[in-house]
Amino acid sequence: MPFADVIDIFKKQTDSYETLRKKRKNLVSSLSNKFNTLLKTNKEPVFIYKTDPEDKRAKRIRLNKHLVKIIK
Repeated sequence: MPFADVIDIFKKQTDSYETLRKKRKNLVSSLSNKFNTLLKTNKEPVFIYKTDPEDKRAKRIRLNKHLVKIIK
């Protein structure tokens, strides 16, 4: 995905909530596909989704720790 597309997604939005939700879903799906290709993994998900305990509508998205190692 070109970097310009990522910037367009996160710039100040005047779109409806539903449009923003679809854009976020497409972005995460596209990133997940790219990571799956780079990491050559289809068994484990790249992103882990959890609902926020305080706000059930919100979801927390994080990288799967088993697939990604941070190099210091």
